Amino acid sequence: MNRRPIWLLAAAALLFGSVTRFYGHGRDLSHFVLPERVAEYGIATDFYEFHPDEETLVRAALQLETPLNPPLTVYGLVPVYLVRAVLATLSFVHDADLKELATPQLKPLVFKAVRWTSACLSTLCLVMVFYIGAIWFRPSVAVLATTLFAAFPIAIQLAHYFTVDGVFAFLATISTTAFLWAVRSGHRRAYVIAGVCIGLVASVRLNGLALMPILLIVHCCSNGQGSLKSLLACALAPKTRWAVLATITTVLVLQPYMVFDPELLLRAESSDDFGFSMLVTNGEILRPWSLFDTETAPFTHYLVELVPLATGWPFACLMVPATVVALLRGGPSRTVCATWILVYFVTIGGQHTKHVRYLLPMLPFAALLVADMCATGMSKLRPISFKIPAFVGVAGVMVYTVLLGAAFTNIYSKEDSRIATGRWVGANVPHGTVIGLERGGFSVRSTISDYHHHHLLIETGSHFGTRGYLSCRAAARALGRRLMEVDYLIIAEENRSWQFQGAADQFPVVSAFYRDLISPALGFEIVSRFKQQPTLFGVVFEESKLEPSFTGYDHPTVLVLKKINEFTEKFAVWSNEVMRSNACADPEFENAAASLKQDRLESAGRSLDRIREQYPDAAYALLLKAERANRLGRQREEKMALEQYMQGYADPSRSLFLIPWAAASSYVWVGLYDVALSALKDGVHKSAFVAKNNRRKMASSYIDIANSLYVQNEFSHAEKIYQFANSIRPESTAHNALALIAYQRQHYESAASHWISSLDLDPNQDDVHKYLGEVTGLHLRDKATAAFHLRQALRLNPSLKSEIARIQFNVDLKN
Repeated sequence: MNRRPIWLLAAAALLFGSVTRFYGHGRDLSHFVLPERVAEYGIATDFYEFHPDEETLVRAALQLETPLNPPLTVYGLVPVYLVRAVLATLSFVHDADLKELATPQLKPLVFKAVRWTSACLSTLCLVMVFYIGAIWFRPSVAVLATTLFAAFPIAIQLAHYFTVDGVFAFLATISTTAFLWAVRSGHRRAYVIAGVCIGLVASVRLNGLALMPILLIVHCCSNGQGSLKSLLACALAPKTRWAVLATITTVLVLQPYMVFDPELLLRAESSDDFGFSMLVTNGEILRPWSLFDTETAPFTHYLVELVPLATGWPFACLMVPATVVALLRGGPSRTVCATWILVYFVTIGGQHTKHVRYLLPMLPFAALLVADMCATGMSKLRPISFKIPAFVGVAGVMVYTVLLGAAFTNIYSKEDSRIATGRWVGANVPHGTVIGLERGGFSVRSTISDYHHHHLLIETGSHFGTRGYLSCRAAARALGRRLMEVDYLIIAEENRSWQFQGAADQFPVVSAFYRDLISPALGFEIVSRFKQQPTLFGVVFEESKLEPSFTGYDHPTVLVLKKINEFTEKFAVWSNEVMRSNACADPEFENAAASLKQDRLESAGRSLDRIREQYPDAAYALLLKAERANRLGRQREEKMALEQYMQGYADPSRSLFLIPWAAASSYVWVGLYDVALSALKDGVHKSAFVAKNNRRKMASSYIDIANSLYVQNEFSHAEKIYQFANSIRPESTAHNALALIAYQRQHYESAASHWISSLDLDPNQDDVHKYLGEVTGLHLRDKATAAFHLRQALRLNPSLKSEIARIQFNVDLKN
């Protein structure tokens, strides 16, 4: 039989796969350079990093000093070693220190090198798919599987970025080949090599250890006699023990910290820690990026939604039947592929977080099984009336998948939508405009100039960190105050919008904000939209809103919105509608607060009971429950309510430093100032446990509430809160406010003392020098001190000359 057409098709498939993996790697190196970057570095092109996982690995490789104390444990060290090898090579070639590789001049070379490494690994994985198909299946299966895997969008995407998933998939195919050879040859050396390969996979992600039981299963199926005793003896044979030993040794040699400091695996201090990652993965700790999966079903979400996104829907329809058929038909190669798919899917399918990229390690084997089922089915069909439809069906699957892969590759021929947004903003938005932006992994901040425009973070992350402690009214007020300051709002929908809308029950205000942002009801209008779709010959392959990171990495939807003149009125109407919806406890909470102020404790109790029944996550209401119990003299009930209220402080996914602000804000807006003060006072005690870098944010949150009360003429309450803020971290803003309050009360010495403290923190405040000169000269009769501060004010701001002359004249006249 002439095999030449098959080999030509194989060569075409491999060529197509190589092109899809290497095409467009220079896309993130752009001639669009922010003016501040030009001024600082003098560069004509700039590189933009849009993949947080890739950036994490590069940073870890630069920081790696010893494998005994790695910079991260969330991933194994093999990917870090690979990147470090690439960086060391670049360092040698360019005669540069490793730290110099992070400079704007060399950084593009770093990322280009690691991405080419990723593309090479992905291409080699493609070669391994062909090799496994040709050796352990048949050439037709090899060609079909290679073509399919070459065109999978998720494989193409991950070839363009260096992530652990690509390394994991490549090593998994190598391991599969190794233990298929081991089972066929029966040599101990082959089993040792298979064990080493499994150890390499496990040193990328620990669930790679699932390959070991697969090796044992295939070994026993090939060598056992069927009885339990025979299978057990086979599993414990010397060859398998050597394989297990080789696996363990490889893992421990590559990751020696697991021996010398195993507690590092349990550490859960940041997202770089394995322990923290496992808590997030299992849903025990929420993060903003994991909110999208709040309502997604285990296992079925992958099969129904994410596999079609990763591979195209025709292949997704065939994957499960092909796996079942492989298990029924048996044989070492089919058993290995099917068992790996099932075992690996069990490790990822039940997790809280469900990302498309997690599917990649099982897709090479799924492609082989689908190809095997299709090829076998066509070969066994005899009547031409059956064979032709089957051939057309298989051809349809192949053509659709190839076209989808080509369309997805076409994304990399176009400028990233975030860069296009920055270019548009630079050309169309007036200088000095205040632009609202977000934090997050897919934020647009890096492409918007903060030299020509003013950045203002809308801080929806603070709503995440205080969930349960911020009433809808307080949340709407906090959001509204931010939005009042912006002229434009620029967001990538995959960054925060999809996530908060996926957890609408927990974030009714923020989810409604993102949901209604594109409608005129909120007070913004879309002036531009940027999005790259998989397109080929004018045909667009539409993508559903199924998983933020898949589109967020390389083709997010970016919206540029402009605030309209009627924003204030529209936002007020919108926020009232949200607060009165069934998603918010505010109507009952406001009823309970009104009843408590009127000392109608039974009515307040009924409202609080309804809140606890219908809105169990409304932790802020527990302070009201404790206050009611205190008035009734029910100490046990008060203690229980306070203990429940405090539980949020122990949740690492919440922002401990913002909880007092959130709870107090909820009570300020219903007029229960004393309850708000108690929440803030308790927060002062908790501030001892707040990280140093968060203390300023905590103090600022207190000042924010105090400013609101000051505007409402609640000076005594505002004064106490400013004092709370200074006890957390002294701030010039708080001292200035306290000085004004003291001045209004004609407590001139106290006012002067606060202004002096403010200048100790920030001596370049011309207005404070002016006030201090006036109060010391006119009210404290200290002419020398007054003259000094008036001179300082004039030095800092010459435009105050006439005003300072007037103050100096009055001081001279009075003294």
